Amino acid sequence: MERVVAALALSRNNLAHLDLAIAPETVLEMCGIQGDKVQAETPDSEVNEWHIDLVELTVTKIAELARAIKSEGEIKRYNLGYVKEAIRKSLNTNYIIIEHIDEKLIQSLEKKGISVPSRNPS
Repeated sequence: MERVVAALALSRNNLAHLDLAIAPETVLEMCGIQGDKVQAETPDSEVNEWHIDLVELTVTKIAELARAIKSEGEIKRYNLGYVKEAIRKSLNTNYIIIEHIDEKLIQSLEKKGISVPSRNPS
């Protein structure tokens, strides 16, 4: 989960906590929701492969999904300390494509003491 948190956090333009709804994949099936495997757009190419778009949603299916997440899953807040550590680890293990991080976020990370490797010259 740490790697997903880092990828999502690095897709933003500011450093902040992250709230996620987490549930077993079977919840989608229970709610009659179909998923299409598509490439996400985070700075972590492997995490991008794990992404699923929810398709053919209706208000009823969304309501069912919310109820299922409440009963079968959890809403989890990853605090800023956890987010920063997840980012640090992903940067240190070279999971992240630096060129895909917003420049404003890079500046914010460096002000918070998170060293970001230099971008490759274009």
